[in-house]
Amino acid sequence: MATNDSGTIFVDGYADLASDRKLHGMDPDVVARELSEHGHKSDWMVCWIQDWVFDEKPIEPVDGSQQLISGRIEAETDKAYLIAVGRDEVWLPKSVLRRYVTDAEEISVPQHGLTDFGEGSA
Repeated sequence: MATNDSGTIFVDGYADLASDRKLHGMDPDVVARELSEHGHKSDWMVCWIQDWVFDEKPIEPVDGSQQLISGRIEAETDKAYLIAVGRDEVWLPKSVLRRYVTDAEEISVPQHGLTDFGEGSA
C-alpha cells in the first residue's frame, strides 16, 4: 500500500485494505466493493473521513460502514473536493479524508466465517 502527500492510498489488493489502521470491521470489504464497482471512474471517490464530519456535513456513510463515503467528484481545489453523494453535494477538506484508488479491475474479498467477527478477532 502506497500513500502520497495528499492522503491518497493506492490499493493493489485486499491485503492493503486489511492492513490499513483507519479501517475497522467490515470497512475493508466495503472499500473493496466500492472500488470494484467505481474505482475505474476518474470522477469517482471512495474515502474514509473523520467521524465528526458527519455531524457537520449533510452526508451519510456507505451502507455497512460508519466512516466511508463513495461519490462523484464534481470539483476539486488544492484543499478540498466537492463530492456528490446521493442527492447531496458537499465540500470536503482534503485534510479530513483518506482517499482510496486502484488500477485493479476488481479487488477480491476473502470469504469470512462467523468466527471472524467474534470477540477478540481483528
